[in-house]
Amino acid sequence: MTKWTDYDHFIEDVFGTPYMIWHDGLNIDAIDTIANESKEEALLWLKTGIENNDPVAAEAATKLHNPELIELMQEKYLLAQGDFLVNLAVSLKTIQQDDSYAKRLLEVGNFNNFWGIALNFAIALRHFNYPGIDDFLLKVIEFHPDYLVTYHACESLLHLHHIQPSSIGDHQEIFPKILDKKTDESEDNFRKRKMEASILIKNLIS
Repeated sequence: MTKWTDYDHFIEDVFGTPYMIWHDGLNIDAIDTIANESKEEALLWLKTGIENNDPVAAEAATKLHNPELIELMQEKYLLAQGDFLVNLAVSLKTIQQDDSYAKRLLEVGNFNNFWGIALNFAIALRHFNYPGIDDFLLKVIEFHPDYLVTYHACESLLHLHHIQPSSIGDHQEIFPKILDKKTDESEDNFRKRKMEASILIKNLIS
């Protein structure tokens, strides 16, 4: 007898509603609360989620070091996009301690991504030690127009280089330069201060 009627039922029963997951983040430790007799079924539902490119399943899989699941994740990683790619890369890095999973994040990420996806790319890269990450994040700071994306790109660089203070808000020589474009501000001035922010943080982490 199955515990869950479908994939959505499994996700909501174990991790909560889509709103809860979005608002509070995914509690991957919830996997540990699944009764032993249901763990095999849970594994099958997670495989279903990954086969269907669900970012939630990709993140939840971090807790299960199952060889078949890892093999499926590696296969999907090769063509994954967006948040699904982000979560696959971070999960695989966590499971296998292999920083090279950052490679496709750097290849697929661009500075014109929808802000929500670009934000998750900028946050995810702080989990990796891989060539090209600094340059990528510095270009995000210079070229991406969204404040939150720029903010988290800065935070990732501070984290990767163990800079203190660890919050970009405490670096007042940089922080005002990454704020959103003001209504009365020229595009040239906005681009100029974003470039200045990129140069300043590059000097800080060098």
